[in-house]
Amino acid sequence: MHRINAAQHAGIPRRDTLSPRTVARYERDRQLPTSPILIGKHVVMRRPLVDGVYIEYLIMDGNTIAAKQISIPDEATCANAIKRLHAATRTEPEKHSRPNKPRAFRIKGAS
Repeated sequence: MHRINAAQHAGIPRRDTLSPRTVARYERDRQLPTSPILIGKHVVMRRPLVDGVYIEYLIMDGNTIAAKQISIPDEATCANAIKRLHAATRTEPEKHSRPNKPRAFRIKGAS
Protein backbone atom coordinates (compact mmCIF):
# COMPACT_ATOMS: atom_id res chain seq x y z
CA MET A 1 0.00 0.00 0.00
CA HIS A 2 1.36 3.43 -0.90
CA ARG A 3 1.80 6.03 1.79
CA ILE A 4 1.49 9.71 1.05
CA ASN A 5 4.13 11.87 2.60
CA ALA A 6 2.24 14.82 4.10
CA ALA A 7 5.38 16.95 4.20
CA GLN A 8 5.69 16.88 0.40
CA HIS A 9 2.17 18.17 -0.17
CA ALA A 10 2.06 20.75 2.63
CA GLY A 11 3.28 23.70 0.57
CA ILE A 12 1.21 23.05 -2.56
CA PRO A 13 -2.23 24.68 -2.50
CA ARG A 14 -5.09 22.59 -3.80
CA ARG A 15 -7.05 24.23 -6.57
CA ASP A 16 -10.09 21.96 -6.59
CA THR A 17 -11.44 22.88 -3.12
CA LEU A 18 -12.52 26.02 -1.32
CA SER A 19 -10.52 27.34 1.58
CA PRO A 20 -12.13 27.04 5.02
CA ARG A 21 -12.54 30.81 5.29
CA THR A 22 -14.39 31.27 2.00
CA VAL A 23 -17.43 33.52 2.32
CA ALA A 24 -20.21 33.35 -0.25
CA ARG A 25 -22.37 36.45 -0.27
CA TYR A 26 -26.00 36.34 -1.34
CA GLU A 27 -26.78 38.90 -4.00
CA ARG A 28 -30.47 39.63 -4.08
CA ASP A 29 -30.43 40.98 -7.65
CA ARG A 30 -28.43 38.10 -9.11
CA GLN A 31 -30.26 36.06 -11.72
CA LEU A 32 -30.87 32.48 -10.66
CA PRO A 33 -30.51 29.81 -13.35
CA THR A 34 -33.64 29.05 -15.37
CA SER A 35 -32.27 26.80 -18.11
CA PRO A 36 -33.51 23.20 -18.26
CA ILE A 37 -31.20 20.43 -17.11
CA LEU A 38 -31.01 16.82 -18.22
CA ILE A 39 -31.01 14.19 -15.48
CA GLY A 40 -30.41 10.84 -17.09
CA LYS A 41 -32.89 10.88 -19.95
CA HIS A 42 -35.40 13.15 -18.19
CA VAL A 43 -35.77 16.92 -18.68
CA VAL A 44 -36.04 19.03 -15.53
CA MET A 45 -37.00 22.70 -15.77
CA ARG A 46 -35.76 25.19 -13.18
CA ARG A 47 -37.93 28.05 -11.94
CA PRO A 48 -36.64 30.50 -9.29
CA LEU A 49 -39.15 31.19 -6.54
CA VAL A 50 -40.03 34.86 -6.09
CA ASP A 51 -38.17 36.73 -3.31
CA GLY A 52 -36.20 33.72 -2.18
CA VAL A 53 -33.05 31.75 -2.65
CA TYR A 54 -34.83 28.56 -3.64
CA ILE A 55 -35.34 27.09 -7.09
CA GLU A 56 -38.36 24.95 -7.94
CA TYR A 57 -37.55 21.94 -10.10
CA LEU A 58 -40.27 20.78 -12.50
CA ILE A 59 -39.97 17.20 -13.78
CA MET A 60 -41.32 17.29 -17.32
CA ASP A 61 -42.91 14.62 -19.49
CA GLY A 62 -43.08 16.30 -22.87
CA ASN A 63 -45.02 19.53 -22.26
CA THR A 64 -46.74 18.38 -19.08
CA ILE A 65 -45.41 18.75 -15.55
CA ALA A 66 -45.07 15.35 -13.87
CA ALA A 67 -43.92 16.65 -10.46
CA LYS A 68 -42.55 19.70 -8.64
CA GLN A 69 -39.98 19.82 -5.87
CA ILE A 70 -37.44 22.14 -4.25
CA SER A 71 -34.41 19.82 -4.17
CA ILE A 72 -32.60 18.61 -7.27
CA PRO A 73 -34.25 15.34 -8.32
CA ASP A 74 -32.29 12.21 -9.11
CA GLU A 75 -32.98 9.86 -11.99
CA ALA A 76 -35.10 7.45 -9.93
CA THR A 77 -37.31 10.30 -8.68
CA CYS A 78 -37.87 11.48 -12.24
CA ALA A 79 -38.76 7.98 -13.43
CA ASN A 80 -41.23 7.46 -10.55
CA ALA A 81 -42.91 10.83 -11.16
CA ILE A 82 -43.40 10.11 -14.85
CA LYS A 83 -44.66 6.59 -14.07
CA ARG A 84 -47.23 8.04 -11.63
CA LEU A 85 -48.35 10.60 -14.23
CA HIS A 86 -48.86 7.89 -16.84
CA ALA A 87 -50.78 5.73 -14.36
CA ALA A 88 -53.03 8.65 -13.40
CA THR A 89 -53.80 9.62 -16.99
CA ARG A 90 -54.46 6.08 -18.12
CA THR A 91 -58.16 5.51 -17.62
CA GLU A 92 -59.89 2.20 -17.45
CA PRO A 93 -62.30 1.54 -20.30
CA GLU A 94 -65.84 2.22 -19.21
CA LYS A 95 -67.94 -0.86 -18.70
CA HIS A 96 -70.88 -0.62 -21.03
CA SER A 97 -73.97 -1.44 -19.12
CA ARG A 98 -76.27 -3.66 -21.04
CA PRO A 99 -79.94 -3.71 -20.26
CA ASN A 100 -80.83 -6.13 -17.55
CA LYS A 101 -82.75 -9.18 -18.63
CA PRO A 102 -86.09 -9.48 -16.93
CA ARG A 103 -85.89 -12.10 -14.25
CA ALA A 104 -88.24 -14.99 -14.33
CA PHE A 105 -90.86 -14.85 -11.64
CA ARG A 106 -90.83 -17.66 -9.19
CA ILE A 107 -94.25 -19.16 -9.04
CA LYS A 108 -95.13 -20.89 -5.87
CA GLY A 109 -96.80 -24.19 -6.32
CA ALA A 110 -100.55 -24.04 -5.83
CA SER A 111 -101.70 -26.54 -3.35
